[in-house]
Amino acid sequence: EKHSPGNIQAIFDRRTAAGGFNGQGHEGGADRFVAQVLLPKKRNGRFFEMGAYNGVDSNTWYFEMSRSFTGVMIEASTGLFKKAQENRPNVRLVNVAISEQEGFLTKMSGWGGTTHTVCA
Repeated sequence: EKHSPGNIQAIFDRRTAAGGFNGQGHEGGADRFVAQVLLPKKRNGRFFEMGAYNGVDSNTWYFEMSRSFTGVMIEASTGLFKKAQENRPNVRLVNVAISEQEGFLTKMSGWGGTTHTVCA
């Protein structure tokens, strides 16, 4: 299916509804969408992912395992960071929180929010 910047969201919505993006990743199969629509032939690329979670339920797992990508992953939770280290030994993992405010994180409660991934 041809795509352009104007119809990428429509393609994603249509394929997700049809079960076309159900890979190892999360967020509605965003990893497969990027692989099939935005970067169909890209190999040996790089990624940056904020919100590594456990390293497997990740937007970049597919790219590392199937497309020989490498990159940097950020995870604020110490427990999840340790799991990500076990599950993704070949990527650079950083145990920090990203914020709009400068300072130190003294307590992190709950889980949720948005995961951001950049592939190139």
